[in-house]
Amino acid sequence: MSDFSRSTLLVSALLALLGAGAAVGDALPDTAVGTVAGRVTAAESPLGAARVYAYQLADLSLSRVITNPEGRFFFDALPAGLYKIIAFKSGFVPAIVMLSRASAEASQFLDLELAPAERVNPIEGGFWSVREQIPSDVLRDIERGYAEVAAVPEFSIRMPDAEIRASMQATAGVTQGLEFGSGQVTSGRVGIDGRIRDLKMSLTGVYSELVSDGGRKSEEIAGGHAQRVSFRFESEDHARVNFTTHANQMTTLHRGGPAEVGFESHIVSWSQPVGREGRSDVTAQYTAETNFYSQGRLAPQEIPDASRAWRVEGSYTTPVTDRATIQAGFRYRELDSFYEGSRRDPLMLLPEETVELFGRGGLRVKPALLVEYGLYSTLRDGSLSLAPQGGVVVSLGSNWRASTLASMRVHDGGVPELRDFAPVYHGERGSCDQGEEHCYRLLISRLFGEDEGITFGATHREYGDTMRLFFDRDFFNRLESLYLVRGDRVPELQFEVKRRLAPTILTRLQSSVAAGGGGVVLANNQRTYENEVRYLVTSLDTRFEDTSTGVFLAFHRLEQALSPLGRPGRGVFAHPEIALERLQLMLTQNLGAIHKLASDWAVHLNMEVSRGATPETASFDDDELRKRLTGGLAVRF
Repeated sequence: MSDFSRSTLLVSALLALLGAGAAVGDALPDTAVGTVAGRVTAAESPLGAARVYAYQLADLSLSRVITNPEGRFFFDALPAGLYKIIAFKSGFVPAIVMLSRASAEASQFLDLELAPAERVNPIEGGFWSVREQIPSDVLRDIERGYAEVAAVPEFSIRMPDAEIRASMQATAGVTQGLEFGSGQVTSGRVGIDGRIRDLKMSLTGVYSELVSDGGRKSEEIAGGHAQRVSFRFESEDHARVNFTTHANQMTTLHRGGPAEVGFESHIVSWSQPVGREGRSDVTAQYTAETNFYSQGRLAPQEIPDASRAWRVEGSYTTPVTDRATIQAGFRYRELDSFYEGSRRDPLMLLPEETVELFGRGGLRVKPALLVEYGLYSTLRDGSLSLAPQGGVVVSLGSNWRASTLASMRVHDGGVPELRDFAPVYHGERGSCDQGEEHCYRLLISRLFGEDEGITFGATHREYGDTMRLFFDRDFFNRLESLYLVRGDRVPELQFEVKRRLAPTILTRLQSSVAAGGGGVVLANNQRTYENEVRYLVTSLDTRFEDTSTGVFLAFHRLEQALSPLGRPGRGVFAHPEIALERLQLMLTQNLGAIHKLASDWAVHLNMEVSRGATPETASFDDDELRKRLTGGLAVRF
């Protein structure tokens, strides 16, 4: 039995194992179905206009309600998990209780009594005695109201009409990766999000750096860095502006001397409501890369050594009736390609352009039936391609649902030669709009509850463009990818199950397996090959909500083989060009669930083990294990 078959059998066995705020009204019942209800009192008298918070310790989500004049409150259908319930009103000491919910349908009732602040010692029994038990998100809201009557004026906090949250994360570790020997990797992340009057905003910055320590295989890589910065703004009328920039650089040292691998991308998008229910969207993107897509002597010849691409897209969406919605839009793409000549002189091809017009929509025929339709027209190099698309979503009763999608291209004037080398990541290919000639998909799903369900299905793609499919967003793991060329037929099976193994244990298993090929590759060595690929991608994500612990386990296996045309007798996967395996274990722990902290602190530990080789790492022993171990802290305040 092959390694790939054993891996698939292991996943099948694992699948079989897992399968076995608003204000309260004046007249609400104490135990409405699926609610957390209660009453807030002070000296046995109802306390109206008190704020009650439900803070889930697992995912740090927060809900808030206000008590009615009788002091009553309720939360509607809080998901299962462990919560801190906090009641507060200015002039009183906050009350805190722990609440465990087995399911969102459970009905629970709480009595919370607040003590007047002036009747207790402000240090031993007042607000400051319970401050460290209150999550930071709740604390900020409480302190704004508490500052008006705080018994200790020097601790008063007055804030303007704004809410700001910030988070920081720092990690460091050692690594021995696919392209490099041993080295050190460090990374950091900063996030800011909040609201200033009617403007919501967020900022995210991520930076990572790898430095070789001069070990045995340090000739493979000298070092590199990857960084990403993202801004997002949203106004009160839901107009949104996003800006994201990536800048990645790496220096490799091969036999021919140093080589630079780089990738940068800049994206600006704008979305604006139009009229009562319409919306317009515009996106502009610039991408530049050097040696990012090319890989080894057997890479498809049409893949450039460097390229620049521009892309502009706009669309308008509006409901036609209460059952029908349509969208119309356009895309413009331009690609500049650079190749090395016979004398290592760069050769630049003329820019290639693509113009696309598309329209799509949905029509709800009846409550249990939704029909989706669309048409894409593409004009490139004087040729016209039409890609009609259609699908159906059907509710089958008992929480079952089935969806289908089909798309195919029809060409007029021959098959165009333009290639759009935007990165394609596995797991983000939900639509049939990424270079496929034909695409067919069938998914069946069932919901067992609010956070439980199962989905399985199949997708068949035949590719009309050459692309590189990436399985990891880490820039330093860029070799964890496969080439897909024109003519490849790749059927893929998908499976996902979310189950609550216990009242406070939620797990999600995702798995995809595919095998196919058949496209013809003209490689850099001027020979033609038949392409064959297969991959297995599976992950298990488990959350222990009572201890705020997360465990993530993932396994990837990739294979790609090129069979020389006209050479019978060779097995397709007898000598694969790419054969990679990677096992990842990531642990997260919220320290607030273990010890009372004023801020949300968490510890992260990531471990990866991999083996295998690619054309760029042929000097590696296929069976040699390569390891990466990183750890760090994160804080949210």
